[in-house]
Amino acid sequence: MKKFIASLSAVLLSASILSPLSAEASLDNYYADDLDEHWAADTMYQLIDADIIKGYMNAGVMTAKPNQNITRAEVTTLLVRSLDLKKSGSGKTFLDVKSDKWYYDAIQIASSLGIVNGKTKTTFEPNKHITREELATMIVRAFEQVSTIDFTNGQPINFTDKNTFSTWAVPYINKASAVELIQGYNGKFSPKNTATRAETSTMLLNALHSESTDLPSADALFSAIERNESEMLNLYKKNEFQSAFSIIDKNTIGFYNALLTFSNDYYIDAKDFGVTFDFAKVGEAKFELLDRNTRLAVVELSGLSYYVTETYEGESETKNNDTTSGTYFLRKIDGDWKIYAQY
Repeated sequence: MKKFIASLSAVLLSASILSPLSAEASLDNYYADDLDEHWAADTMYQLIDADIIKGYMNAGVMTAKPNQNITRAEVTTLLVRSLDLKKSGSGKTFLDVKSDKWYYDAIQIASSLGIVNGKTKTTFEPNKHITREELATMIVRAFEQVSTIDFTNGQPINFTDKNTFSTWAVPYINKASAVELIQGYNGKFSPKNTATRAETSTMLLNALHSESTDLPSADALFSAIERNESEMLNLYKKNEFQSAFSIIDKNTIGFYNALLTFSNDYYIDAKDFGVTFDFAKVGEAKFELLDRNTRLAVVELSGLSYYVTETYEGESETKNNDTTSGTYFLRKIDGDWKIYAQY
């Protein structure tokens, strides 16, 4: 439902004299039918919207496969992508990790940092399903590498099945449970069970929300949203819609990038059809910081909208586009704060 409302807002933003022929195919990458009513839907959508976790496309339909077991290669890639990890020295050479595989670079980066090891000295087993104790270990190692979570806080959970933990996994499970990255089920952690994509998403998002170093200032987050608004408005006032793509790619990622791209395509098509546009700012933006961590933040924007006047063959129509106000979600990537969703 949440994705339907968000996609519908893009259509309403553009609909007036003309209707867009179809949504950009990229919007399909951000809605999954198999997440409807799923317990991890909100968690997985946050990661999907932010381009951290990817779905599976088939004939234009995306599925998130939340209950599917996740592989060692997939988890490694998620950690490298979400934390913007860079290679340090030489990665390990594994006979079953070929340089032409999609996961090669991520495994090279993660192994160079000591986040992952092979199942043997020469094999990584990238397609092997990961166990819950392996997952906890990799996540803790990754976040220890960037030093954004204080794992000395809190008290580890005294799981009733702790005697089944692998010796090497005990300190990592303790650290993960102490800061509430993991909860367990009915007092058990079930370390040897394989982890699903939903469980992995939950643990990873918990970790991202636990990061508490190098926090952004409220002004830096407000400026990121305001900059995008002002730069887009400047081009839109001049009907320079083609130039807006570079602004969209500079200031946004993920679902919001796809949403703005779709809307911008409409303006280009309408302009080619002979429609002209006039944009007038209404009100002043008011910002409220709702949440912030090391690389994720949430900001509420209110009080701002635009009058959009469309003129075609001498006839004009003006509407108040009030879709600008709402809740903005931002992700720090490559050192810059970018908007990845807005509702």
